[in-house]
Amino acid sequence: MADERTLAEQRAVGVARYFAPTPVAPAPPGTEAERTVLLCAAALGVVGIVLVFAAPLFGFPLSLAAAALAVSAWRRIRAVRARARADRERYLTALAASEPRPGEAVLDAWLEASLSRAVDVGWRELGMKGPFGGLGSAELQLVGVPKIFPGLVGRVGSDGRLRLNAYQVTVLYLTDRKLSVFQCELNMASGGFRYATTHEFFRPHISTLATGHGSCAVRVSGPDGVEATPVTTRTFEIGASDKTVTTDIPVAVEGASVEALAKPSLHAVEEIRRQLDWTG
Repeated sequence: MADERTLAEQRAVGVARYFAPTPVAPAPPGTEAERTVLLCAAALGVVGIVLVFAAPLFGFPLSLAAAALAVSAWRRIRAVRARARADRERYLTALAASEPRPGEAVLDAWLEASLSRAVDVGWRELGMKGPFGGLGSAELQLVGVPKIFPGLVGRVGSDGRLRLNAYQVTVLYLTDRKLSVFQCELNMASGGFRYATTHEFFRPHISTLATGHGSCAVRVSGPDGVEATPVTTRTFEIGASDKTVTTDIPVAVEGASVEALAKPSLHAVEEIRRQLDWTG
């Protein structure tokens, strides 16, 4: 149990670090202008002191003005240094929250393990089979963008692929009499399934099998923080007149690749069309 908890904690921390924005080291504080003012104040002070003895009427005011200028410049230097220390502390905090990041292979292994488990959980939830007894290649999986997952964020890895901290998983189980569906949203940090639902359609009752094009905005983390990025999706819809199940499969995103998610999912769509004889 302790080992399982440790692995779960490692995954939660690893996913949080992977999707955390890349912190940018703050620039060194610039105090050149203030230092120039200090030098000018010192020069005026020297002139003022000399004039105190030669022309007190001008020397005293000039000395006071030089002193006020020097104090103002010193206060600005201290303020700049204080802001620089605060920026440095924030940077170190953000760095600790994002490093060391797990490698892309680790994220992919966690995803594959979760997708495999989703097949088994689906069988169990449908009551068609005992737990952890999935049929492997007999099921078809679609991986899409979650619709209601709070805090959804993505990241483009060093391999150029877009990964998300949550996915919508749809597993299709087709028998000779009916189509069963298990759908959930996968939380990558915990490996848990949220909003899990099951649906069953008798094959003669299936009246909807359609695809369409759409888009959604995904917050993608990077060196500039988190920015909304448009993702082109292909929506797959299947069901009967009273109930349909949809999945938004990501197929394109600017500056990144989603082929690893799109290709198997689109293949599953074509395969289910073929098996249901909706290829005409």
